[in-house]
Amino acid sequence: GLIPNYIIDVMRPQAALAAIPLLGTMLSTKAGIMGLMLTVAAIGGYLGTSWVSGKKGQARLKRLGHGFFYRLAALGMIGFWLLVLPTFFVPAAGVVPTGLVGPALAAAQAAAAAMPIPIFLAALGIFLVMEFVTRIMEAPLMIAMSSVRRKQIPNDMVGKVSAAFTMIDVGLMAIGALATGILLDA
Repeated sequence: GLIPNYIIDVMRPQAALAAIPLLGTMLSTKAGIMGLMLTVAAIGGYLGTSWVSGKKGQARLKRLGHGFFYRLAALGMIGFWLLVLPTFFVPAAGVVPTGLVGPALAAAQAAAAAMPIPIFLAALGIFLVMEFVTRIMEAPLMIAMSSVRRKQIPNDMVGKVSAAFTMIDVGLMAIGALATGILLDA
């Protein structure tokens, strides 16, 4: 998908940061960066849903209407796509010569993956901010639409409809990831 490839090919985890306790170990591995991204996304989602929860949230839903939340989610997705733009300004990873083995191969791989720490931190910052903004803007739509869905779906169909929504969501994510991969390769 787009996010793991972005982490591997654009941000390239920084082994040089591994010595920094906790945060450095996260930034030195792909899984650590992915975990940090999921944490930031969860915080954004929580804040977004908090905004439309409770009596004040219900009043906002009624006052602003569902169309507002659809537009907000669309802006969040545009923000996510803006995540791709910085990739054009990040230096490409170097090429590892063939025929190397042992320490020479390890050194060539480290040099090929090297990226200046400020550029890495800037790319990481953009990545995390965009993920946070995307989630904080999309989460209210889920809350706004849950009551609408629930009113329109008969009790005996709730499970099937929920599964259908999940299948469509996952299918569209796969198609989007494939289209993005093709676009980035081109």
